[in-house]
Amino acid sequence: MNATRYTSTVERGYLEKKGNLEQNFTFYLFYDMWQHPIINGCFDTISLKMPRRHKKKIPSKPYANYTEENLQKAISDIKSKTLTLRQASNKYKISLGTLSRKCNNKNMKKVGRPTVLSETEERHIAEGLLIAAEWGFPLSTRDLQEVIHSYLEKLGRQEIRFKENYPGKDWVSYFQERHPQLTNRLAENIKRNRANVSHEMISEYFNNLEQTLNNVPPNAIINYDETNLCDDPGRSKVLVRRGTKHPERCLDSSKSPLP
Repeated sequence: MNATRYTSTVERGYLEKKGNLEQNFTFYLFYDMWQHPIINGCFDTISLKMPRRHKKKIPSKPYANYTEENLQKAISDIKSKTLTLRQASNKYKISLGTLSRKCNNKNMKKVGRPTVLSETEERHIAEGLLIAAEWGFPLSTRDLQEVIHSYLEKLGRQEIRFKENYPGKDWVSYFQERHPQLTNRLAENIKRNRANVSHEMISEYFNNLEQTLNNVPPNAIINYDETNLCDDPGRSKVLVRRGTKHPERCLDSSKSPLP
């Protein structure tokens, strides 16, 4: 293989910066493979996507490598004059600039681009999701996207980060991370009349059943069942409070037999 026949002036200049051309044979081998029509065609069919999670590179500058507890301890020691600014920085491994800003209440906002909705708006939406789940009408992630779209449209806000004011799946995922009390669970479909059954009604039923079956031998008790077609709407994931074991969703029809 003639390893130098595909080199150009730009490529040669790049490789000369990296070292001797003979030590960069891997680049030529890859470049030679890339020129092959079959391999090149395979690469053309690959769709490259951006990673959904940003990973910090190794040589990048560390940021916020401290806990909130250590930060509050450092601020308390500085304000009580137990430690100087530099001593607190060395002890708690927090930069001088960060401690100075925190002690003087400067630049207290979160770093990065602000969220689409404010903390108050997101808190009210999260509380609404929990209330809807407690009432038996939990919302799915798609329903949450529709709610946000309707909310922005009523306010007349056009968010450039959303496509046609519809939040994407990434926004929903980060919204759940900011509100860890929410989680996705499979809902159990029940009818309204079953949802209205209380603990007292169940206790009364078994008390009546005990009286009815009194002095009845077990071999005289027969269980009847039937096989039929039902309009099962299926189960779907909904947003409920974290720790909920049996989330329920009230529907007008739930596995009811077809006539």
